[in-house]
Amino acid sequence: MPAGRAAGGAPPPVPAGVAGEAKGADEAGAWWTLDAVEHPWHFGVQAGYVYNTLYQGGAEGHYTTGSWHGGHGWHAALLVRYQIFNWRAVQAEPAYIQKNYRLKWSGAYERFNWYNDTTNGFIDFSLLAHLSTALDARRRVRLFATGGGFAGVWAHGGDAGLGLAAQSGHPFYGWTTSSVHRYDVDYAFDDERDNRFDGGLLCGLGVQLDREAFSVFLECRLHYGFTDLQKTYQARAFAPKMNDALSILVGVLIRPGVLRERAQEHEGTDAKGNEEAKKAEGNEEAKKAEGNEKAE
Repeated sequence: MPAGRAAGGAPPPVPAGVAGEAKGADEAGAWWTLDAVEHPWHFGVQAGYVYNTLYQGGAEGHYTTGSWHGGHGWHAALLVRYQIFNWRAVQAEPAYIQKNYRLKWSGAYERFNWYNDTTNGFIDFSLLAHLSTALDARRRVRLFATGGGFAGVWAHGGDAGLGLAAQSGHPFYGWTTSSVHRYDVDYAFDDERDNRFDGGLLCGLGVQLDREAFSVFLECRLHYGFTDLQKTYQARAFAPKMNDALSILVGVLIRPGVLRERAQEHEGTDAKGNEEAKKAEGNEEAKKAEGNEKAE
């Protein structure tokens, strides 16, 4: 008996929004069928955790007394997916993502436990290819992979930690005093020193659970940055600094076409029910009138 075929010979029901999977489901390799998708548009949201590391091109630059460590942040995005075939789609994502990191002082300063946590928020736009295959006979559980690129701009930043005070308002520029304190300050973009553009490649692997009108998914992604966070603004420039991030995301997608069909079916059922009720009411009135005539 072919996989996915019920004992009675009829295929099991499948989610209405999953691309044409009812066709050719009995054939080997059905996951790559080229059947048209009944409801190709998907809209949704996703959010999750980000662990970012700062790649510095194999050099420490000016910070010979410090070491870079990863930072924790979060990611939130809107999703628009167009399902071309049951196994292939394209996906666009406007997103907010934090790519944070920590600088810990080392060497002679290590005993003081001085550190600086940098928060960087970016507004990114990603364009991805989305490939998937079914893992079960009913084609409700799917394994998927994503890949593409992203581009965006630095939106805001901040620094918090423990270290030397600076009258300039930033702990690592313009030291004028040897006092030590805790600080938490916003970072103002410096056009001479900072690069606002953010860009690179990303890839992901995840699992998705499909239902008729919606899907939920879990995905792990790698973000590989190509752009330097700073400009060459000094003769003895800092080494290039680029963000590499790992994110774990959960999300939900809805299929408006399926919801629209359900609404139309509901309206049709209500209209039919009202028509039958009116017909029954008319029959009752006719019976009453006939009874009155007999009584007279």
